Amino acid sequence: MKLRKLHLVCLSLLAIWFVLVFFDAYPLTLEGTTSLISPYGLLLLFLVISLVGISFKWAMANVFTFFYTGYWLYLQWGAHWKMVILGASEDRVAHYNEFFHGTLRLFSESSVQIVPDLYHTVLGVLILITFVLTIVKILNFIR
Repeated sequence: MKLRKLHLVCLSLLAIWFVLVFFDAYPLTLEGTTSLISPYGLLLLFLVISLVGISFKWAMANVFTFFYTGYWLYLQWGAHWKMVILGASEDRVAHYNEFFHGTLRLFSESSVQIVPDLYHTVLGVLILITFVLTIVKILNFIR
C-alpha cells in the first residue's frame, strides 16, 4: 500500500474512532455526549481538513497534520500516558478510576496504577501512528 493511502486509512480510522466521543457510546466512552462546539469539535475539524487536504494533495496538509497531531499527542501524554507510564499518586489513581469507571478496558482497574480505558488506548495508538506517518511523509517530501 502506498504511503499516502496508508496515511489516509490511518487518518480515517482516527477520525472514525474519535467521533465516538460525540455519541453516547457507553461503555466505550463516558456516558453523555460531547458538543461539537468544544475543543473536541475543533480536533474533529482538524481531522476533516487533514483528510480533505491529503486526499487532494494540498501542499501544506502534512505540515498542518504534523502540528495538530503533535500537539494532540502532547495533550494525551499529559492527560493519560504520563501517569500510566511514570505512575501517579494514590489520589490521582482513585480520581482517574472514578472518572472513567465503567468504561471498557483491556486490563482491569488497579488501585495503585492507572490503567487506561480501551477508547484512550486505541486513540493514543492511532494518533501516534498518524503522527509517525506524517513525519515520514514530510521527510520523503524533503528528500
